Amino acid sequence: PNAGRLRTGLVHGDYNDANVLVQGGAVSGVIDFGDSVYTWSVNDLAICMAYATVTSYGKTDALGAAACVLAGYSAECPLTT
Repeated sequence: PNAGRLRTGLVHGDYNDANVLVQGGAVSGVIDFGDSVYTWSVNDLAICMAYATVTSYGKTDALGAAACVLAGYSAECPLTT
């Protein structure tokens, strides 16, 4: 019922610790655009949150890892229009 309020656009589709490059504690680049597609932006968030739960940090606190991703994403990129 709220699909019309969700933002759409080109999404990466595979944000994970192997595809997000970090230097000096900040994101310096993103690689591997093979899963990119035009869809709801929330899909990128969901995929990233899922990956975060299986990282070394996520294995000890899966909910905390997912919450950190959600907080960071929401601060930079609102999901609704």
